[in-house]
Order: sequence, then structure tokens, then C-alpha cells
Amino acid sequence: MVKKLIPMAICYDFDGTLSPGNMQEYDFMKALGIKNSKKFWDKAESIAKEQVADSIAAYMYLMIKASEEKNLPFKRATFKNYGKNIELYNGVEEWFKRITDYAKQKGIALKHYIISSGIKEIIEGTKIAKNFAQIYASSFMYSPNGEAIWPAVVLNYTSKTQYLFRINKGCEDITDNTKINDYVNPQERAIPYSNMIYIGDGSTDIPCMTIVKRSGGHSIAVYKASKNGKSKAEHLITDDRVNTVLPADYSKGKQIDNYVKKVIDKIAADEALKVQCEARKGEKIQVSKKKQIKSDFLQILRENFGEIELEYKFPWLALPEIDKLDVDTKKIYDVLSEMRGFHDFYCIGRRLRCDYVLMKEKIIIEFDEKQHFTEQRACSLKFYPKIPLFFNKNLWLDHCNDIKAYDNDPPYRDEQRAFFDSLRDILSFKNGFKLIRFYEKDLETSTGREKAILRLKELKDENS
Repeated sequence: MVKKLIPMAICYDFDGTLSPGNMQEYDFMKALGIKNSKKFWDKAESIAKEQVADSIAAYMYLMIKASEEKNLPFKRATFKNYGKNIELYNGVEEWFKRITDYAKQKGIALKHYIISSGIKEIIEGTKIAKNFAQIYASSFMYSPNGEAIWPAVVLNYTSKTQYLFRINKGCEDITDNTKINDYVNPQERAIPYSNMIYIGDGSTDIPCMTIVKRSGGHSIAVYKASKNGKSKAEHLITDDRVNTVLPADYSKGKQIDNYVKKVIDKIAADEALKVQCEARKGEKIQVSKKKQIKSDFLQILRENFGEIELEYKFPWLALPEIDKLDVDTKKIYDVLSEMRGFHDFYCIGRRLRCDYVLMKEKIIIEFDEKQHFTEQRACSLKFYPKIPLFFNKNLWLDHCNDIKAYDNDPPYRDEQRAFFDSLRDILSFKNGFKLIRFYEKDLETSTGREKAILRLKELKDENS
């Protein structure tokens, strides 16, 4: 069975996070002849205040108006061309494959996402666009002739959080407004918040940073290396918005590279512990289930046969010196010893217990759980002497071949269990008892238990 990979996501802002500048300040402003980018942003802010509008919608509106005034309409392909020359921080181009490969080595399926207030079409034109599972960013509507005419999607600092919810639930289609609002059990969500990293640089990232951090994930604030770059970002730690503040250098061996790898290691370790705990929980449930089956079976035995001896030790069911074993049991001991070279499973003087005994009827009942069906048990059954057995030997061999249980605590436990079961079967017959075995699975239902009682009554009648 192919091991299921652990889902994980890294979500990135773009401007100031992967790129040192605003994407509009590269070829877009050059094409319009805008030499003073500050004037452009100031005007966008002024429009937002005058119109009581969203600042992101305002700058997108201004982009359209500025292009109209210059009679230079923008098409989707034009925007993509503007993305080609966007400067990226050191190491960004090699980052995605390196980190994805590292995660895969740890059993993690890592996806990368953009959540940006910048322009989607420009990001799609960058050299790194192919690395993202989804690019969530502001985008335009287009006229029939393909010209940008109006904002289609506007991502501001609060609406960015919607896309974390979509990634978490596995509802990545932004046109689906139904599934995103459906309740999904946290255990069934596509990517848990605890398996997310959010990387951003500024105030528009604070809501996303906060959600991821407070939901058990990791948020990282990056800064451009400068005299006061770090100090500007450090308040995000003191305000409990992020887990750490690191320079925006994505090269191998740099701080962000090392930190993200440690988070990946932690996610892998947490999942391993979770699996281990669930396995132990499952074992406890199985133990509880077995106890219930035994309890139900004992109750129906008492209802039908009255007094039942439990865990009974017969004096004739004790292990003598090895050289005093009879020919039949000595042969089985030798065969089991030769399988893996274990001899320590023989305990001189040990008296073996029998699960249930109907003393008057001279019937012994053994309750065989899965651990009894091993290769060693199959081997011992093949060397039984020609004696009557009151369980289906061939069926027990089939169970051994199908289940192939394994118990290495102690290392010789399978040989020991197979030998002890063989002694019970053979010595019971030689001492006038009929030993019958029931597989625990066959006793799980009331129908199975009733069949077992009918078989026991048949044995009782045969003894009468």
C-alpha cells in the first residue's frame, strides 16, 4: 500500500515578500510614462478617501483610467508581459523545488499558493508562476475585445483571509460560494491550519498571519535587508502576529530556508506521533472489544452449561523436562526450535491454563485470537499425531496462512504460543478431554455464539 502523504501549504504574499518592489512599478508604470510612483499611489489613496472606496479597488481603477488617458489599453497578455521583468529576492527561483523536494522526503505533499493584493495577471507572467497550485490575487474583467475594463476580484487585507479558508477546506474555485460556507469536520479538511505557513511582509498580511499562527500554523514576516528593515517588522512578533521575523533571502542555508525545513520536520514528527497515538487508541478499542466478546460468550456458556471453570490449570498440563516429552510433542518442539533457532520458549514446570472448562462434560474450550494464527502455529499443526480434533484443522491452517500474525515480545513468543497450543490439543485428548477451539471473529455476533453453543451441545451428547 502506498503511504499517504501529509498535506501542507505555504501561502505567500507577493510584493515585498517574494519581490522587493511593487509589481506595478516595473513595466506597467514605464509603459504609461509614470516616473514618480509615489504620486500614483498617493492619487489612488486620495480616490479611495474621496469615494469612500477600498484602496485596492481604487488603485485598480486608477490603472484603467491612466491607460485610457494614454490611449494605451491593457489586455491580459500585456499584463503577463509586465510580469516577465519583475525582480525577485535572492534564491526565490530555486526555492520552490528545493523545499517541495525536502518536504516529499519527509512524507509531505507540499503545495504553494499566492495570496496577494497585487495583480494576478502580472504574477501569472513571472518566472515563478508555474510553482503555485493557485494564484489568488486581484484581477480584472475584460471587454469582448480583451481590454481590462473593471476590477473582477479585489483582495484587501481582510478579504485575503477567505483564501486561507478555501485552502483549508479544499474549495479552491473562487466562483464556488456554496461549498466554502458548508461545515467541514476539522479532521476531514484538505490542509489543516497546523500544516500551513504564511509568509508576508506588511500590514495587509496581518489578518492572514494572525489566523494561521493562532490556528496552530506558522507565520513568518520577511524584511528587505537594510538598516531598519528588521526593526520595522519586529513589532509583528511583540504584537503576537507572527512566529518569527527573517530576512527575505530564500537561498539554500539561509535563515528562512532553515526555519521552513524545521517546520516541515515538526509537521512530519507531529503526524508520526498522531499515527502512533491513534494506533494505540485502536489497540485499546480492540482489547475492549475482545473483552466484551469473551464476556458475552462466557454469559451464554453459563446460561447453557452452568458452572464454568476459567483459566483452569490441570496437573497433567505442565511442562516436564524436555527429555521426558512424549514422541509426539517432542517432534513438534524440535520442528519449532529449528524454524528460527529459538529454544528459550520452553519453561520446565510451567502449568498451562485452559480458557474455559466444562468439567462434568470433560470439554475444554479455547478462545483463539488473531495472535494464535502464525506461521509457527501452521507448522506445528502439520506435525500433529493422528488423534481426533474437535476443531477444523484445515480451517485453522487457512487462518494461519491468511492472517500470518507476528509477535516479537519476547522474540520467541510465536514459537511458544504454537507449542503451548499444541500441548493443550494433544495432552487433552490423551487425558480424556475433548478440546474445541473457536476463532474470536466467529464469536462476535449472537448468531456465531449460538452456533458455538450448538456445537458444544453436540460434543456433550457424544460424551453421554
